[in-house]
Amino acid sequence: MKTTNSNSSNKIKVLECIRQGQVGGGESHLIDLVTHLDKDKFEPIVLSFTDGQMITTLKEKGIKTNVIHTESGFDFRVWRQVLDLMKKEKIDIVHAHGTRANSNIFWAADQLHIPIVYTVHGWSFHQDQKPYVRKIRETIERLLTNRSDTTISVSFSNQKDGIERFNMPRSKVIYYGIDLDRFNPKREFKKIREEWKVSEDKTLVGFLVRMTIQKDPHTMMMAIKKVLDKTKDIYFVMIGEGDLKESTLKLVKKLNISSNIIFNDFRQDVPDVLNAIDIYCLPSLWEGMPIGLIESMAMKRAIIASPVDGTKEAIINNERGLLVPEQNPDALAEAILKLHYDIELRNALAENAYNYAKEKFNAQRMARDVEKIYKKVLSKKKINYYVKLKIRIKKLIPFSFAKKLRGFWQKILGFYYKGSKYYCPYCQHSSRKLLPAGLKMTIYDELEVAGSGYRKNCTCPRCFSIDRDRLIYIFIKNKTDIFSNKLKILHIAPEPSIKSMLRSLPNIDYHAGINYRDSFYFSKDIIQLDLTNIYYKNNEFDVVICNHVLQFIQDDKKAISEIYRILKPGGMAILQVPISLKLDETLEDEYFIMPEDHEKHFFQFEKVRIYARDYKNRLENAGFTVKIYNPTKEKWIEDIDKYAINPKEDVYVGYKE
Repeated sequence: MKTTNSNSSNKIKVLECIRQGQVGGGESHLIDLVTHLDKDKFEPIVLSFTDGQMITTLKEKGIKTNVIHTESGFDFRVWRQVLDLMKKEKIDIVHAHGTRANSNIFWAADQLHIPIVYTVHGWSFHQDQKPYVRKIRETIERLLTNRSDTTISVSFSNQKDGIERFNMPRSKVIYYGIDLDRFNPKREFKKIREEWKVSEDKTLVGFLVRMTIQKDPHTMMMAIKKVLDKTKDIYFVMIGEGDLKESTLKLVKKLNISSNIIFNDFRQDVPDVLNAIDIYCLPSLWEGMPIGLIESMAMKRAIIASPVDGTKEAIINNERGLLVPEQNPDALAEAILKLHYDIELRNALAENAYNYAKEKFNAQRMARDVEKIYKKVLSKKKINYYVKLKIRIKKLIPFSFAKKLRGFWQKILGFYYKGSKYYCPYCQHSSRKLLPAGLKMTIYDELEVAGSGYRKNCTCPRCFSIDRDRLIYIFIKNKTDIFSNKLKILHIAPEPSIKSMLRSLPNIDYHAGINYRDSFYFSKDIIQLDLTNIYYKNNEFDVVICNHVLQFIQDDKKAISEIYRILKPGGMAILQVPISLKLDETLEDEYFIMPEDHEKHFFQFEKVRIYARDYKNRLENAGFTVKIYNPTKEKWIEDIDKYAINPKEDVYVGYKE
C-alpha cells in the first residue's frame, strides 16, 4: 500500500474510494468533488485500487491519497488492508464510487461501524450482457445498495432502474458538477487545431471517450465513412484508450477513412480540446450521467448523442442537442452533416446546452449536496437508535406474526380502555381514555407546532389511529365524495387505519407507496416510491393523500410538483405537515450545520424541516389552488371533541384546476 502524507485535523474524515487511478468519468467526478468539499468541515482522503493520472492530479492538489492494488471486485485479499487504513486514518464516513470500489470496502466499513455512501456512476448491469450475467450483477447491486446508508444516483434514469429492478432503498439523485472556471469558453486556450493541422474553416467533430463497447466506437467509424462519402470538409478527432481501440483502428483502415481522422491517447488538456472542436459525439449504448458530455455543454459545443439513461436528461432533442438512435450509423451521419451545413442551428443548440450546464452542473452545488448527505448519514449513525431497533425487530419477527400480535394487543387495550368519552370512526370503538403519542420536544412547544410533538389523549387503543388520522376521516366524510364516487387514489406512507378504510370501499382503486420500506412493517402491495421522481404517468390519480410525509423529503418542492403532475385535472391532494403557528418562514435543517445541532432540533434524523405559514405558498407555487379547512372552528360535527383532534391543526388541500 502506497500512502502520501497530509496534515491531520479534527474535521470529518471522508474516505473517497474508487476502482482505478486512470482518469475516466467517475474519476473526474471524484477530483471535482474532493476539490470543492468545504475543507473547514471535511478532510477528504482518497483510496484508489490502482495507480494512475488521477492520483498524480490529487497529489498536486494536496489531497492525501492511498493505493491498495487490485483489479478485481470482492477481492477479500485486500479487505484487511482497507480495514487497517480506515483505522489508521480514523475515518468517519466512507464514500464508495462505483461497484468495484464498494465491493472492496463494505466489509471493513461494517466491521468498524462506519457509514457508507455509495455513488452509482452507471450500473454494472447493462443490455450487452448475457441474462445470467445481468442477473448476477443485479444481485450484487442489491447487496451493495442494501448495505449502504445512502445510494447516490447520478441520473433519475439510474435511480429508476435501481428501484424497479431490486427495490433500491435510501436513494438520492445528485447530478454531476464540473469546474465551470476550468470549462469556461470565454477564457484563453491553446491552438490545438494547429497541432492537428486542421484549418478553422473545416468542421471538427470530437469523440473523447474510453474506446469500449459502452461508447460504441465502431458505429462512430461507420458513420464517419458515410459522412466522408458526402464531403471531405469534416474532420474527426478520437481521443482515448480502451479495449476496442485496436479493433477500431483496424476498422478505420478497412473503411479507408484515416485521412480525415486524428487519433490521440488520453490528454489532460480537455478544455483546450473541446474549445477546438465544433461538435461533440457520444453514441453510447448506456450511461450514468456522462461527464464528457457535460463538459462539452459547458464549453458551448453542439452535442450529438444517443438517448440513453442520463444523456436524455441532459439533452432535449432539437433544443440542447440532437439525439439519434443507438447503433444507427445512418442517423448519426445524417446528424453530423446537418450540423455541418446548418451553422445557425449548431450555434443555437450549443448556446442552449451552455446555459443549461451553467445552471445544473456546478461543482460547488454538487459538493454542497453531497455534504448534506454526509451530515445526514452521520446524524443517522449518532441518534437514530429507534429506527435501527425497528429494523432489527422487523428482521426477527415476520410481518404475518407481527400483524397477529398487533391485533391481539389491540383487543386487550380496547377492552381495558372501553368507555364513552372518545370515539374512533375507523374502528367505531368508544373509549374512556386515549393513549399518548409523539415526542416531548422543547422546540415543538416553543414554535407551537400543530400536528406533531407530544399529545396526551391521541391514540385509539383499539386500532391505533391517531389524532391526525381522525382529522383526515372527518375531512373525507364531510368535504369529499370519496365514499360514493369511483376514484383512483394514491396513498403515500399509508397509515393503517386510513388504508384499511379506503381498501374496504368497492368504489376505490387504491394504490399505496412509501419512500423507505426498511424501517417499518408494510405489506408487499405497498411499493417503494420516490416522491421526487414518481414513476406514475401524468394525470393518473383523482386523489393523493400525503399525511405528514413532506417534512422528511429533502427536495419537498420537487415532491409537491410531482404530486401535482400525477393528479388528474379536477383532482385533489390532501397534504398535511407539521406547521409552526409562530413562524412565518419554514425552518430547514440545512441551517443546522453539524449533527449535534440536527439532533437538538429534530431528534429523528429523517426530519429536515418544520413548516410555517409560508407552506400554502409552496403548494401554490407548484400549481395548486389551495384551500385550508378547520373542522373544529367550522363546527362540521356537533360532538367533535369526542374525536380528540387538535383544534389548531388545519387541513391543507391542493386542487388541480
